[in-house]
Amino acid sequence: MSILPWRVPGRGAARPRASIYRALAGFGIALLPACALPFWDLPAASTGGTIQCTQPGAPRCGSSTQQCEDGNPFDLDGCDSSCGYEVVLRMSDLSLSDGKGPAVCLHPQNQLGSAFGPALASVINPALKTSITSGDLNIMVRVHCLADLSGTNASNFTIGVLDGEKEHAWSTPSAPEDWSFLARASSFSRGVEKYLITNGSIVNHQLLAGPSDIVIPFSVFGTTGSLELANTTFYSTVSATTSHPGPPPAKLPPGLLVFDSLTANDPGQGLCGDVPVRALANTPLPDFVKGYCGQMMTCGGGPVSPTCNSFLDLLIVGCPNEVNPTQPDVPGSTPQITPLTADPVSHKVTLPPDDTDAYSAFFNFAALRQHVAGVKCANQADCQSGQTCESGVCYPR
Repeated sequence: MSILPWRVPGRGAARPRASIYRALAGFGIALLPACALPFWDLPAASTGGTIQCTQPGAPRCGSSTQQCEDGNPFDLDGCDSSCGYEVVLRMSDLSLSDGKGPAVCLHPQNQLGSAFGPALASVINPALKTSITSGDLNIMVRVHCLADLSGTNASNFTIGVLDGEKEHAWSTPSAPEDWSFLARASSFSRGVEKYLITNGSIVNHQLLAGPSDIVIPFSVFGTTGSLELANTTFYSTVSATTSHPGPPPAKLPPGLLVFDSLTANDPGQGLCGDVPVRALANTPLPDFVKGYCGQMMTCGGGPVSPTCNSFLDLLIVGCPNEVNPTQPDVPGSTPQITPLTADPVSHKVTLPPDDTDAYSAFFNFAALRQHVAGVKCANQADCQSGQTCESGVCYPR
């Protein structure tokens, strides 16, 4: 059942407070908005514009293209402000490849991945998998303006990169399909993901997007940080298997079918981009490296400091049988790559202040359909207009 619609904030009566909203929801009562406007009319970080879905068939509240109804005009809760189902996928696998990237990559050489020997690679990639399986590492993407939810053919969509945490623990070995996650507010700028992969298209289930500059949140090896990728290209196969998503949102047309996964583990598929040397210089070496490269000073879970080495130091110095001494291969602001050297005692690299060179990198991945049920917040500023931050989560007022 529902009660009468309420009006938009600033244009009439205020909405009920969050506690009332949750109490009504507990009895199966939905508050239906009189109109659904995009309260997060937000600039896309990569363009400075707004994400506006103009494709034929794009969802619109109250029209034949409406895909869902969750009783509020907010985004990031399974049903967006235009009554469109929010297509969210979480990476269920991620590995640094040791081979070259596909031809669609701007720089397919994979200088970063090819530097590591099999022993170190056999630690790095399983550690990534363990962090994903445990729910400590939750790299998610939200597909904006996807007109074809079957993932067969589509164009002019954008992929937002976000971070989150599981809303509830799972009892299976890894996150089941359609599990609920809470997005972290740090992933967004005024409601849209800070980092977007643009120019998305799907042709016969082959998805290609980019190139764009992004930052991927990382929590692995006992440290929390991020992976910067310039010129990122996203290339994968969209599953031909579709299904009716589980909640949220609860109200979906019975016949709504959505593709359930992405795979990019075959040759010629994956995520490629360029990792800036400055980002690697700020990435601390985890403790496990010490067992393979005894000359390097690891950081014990802390930041890079004068007494511990970075990943850039490891790449430049190398490590017998484990890491080939490797220079960056992608020039930055100048046509020539700046050769880097390390101190012979501390093995630390001092970067020139204007060094914008990078290492080409290539990752394989798989992603499974999941849901964002809400946004984690530290204060009111983390929430959308018309929401309040209560108990660390944004709720409608």
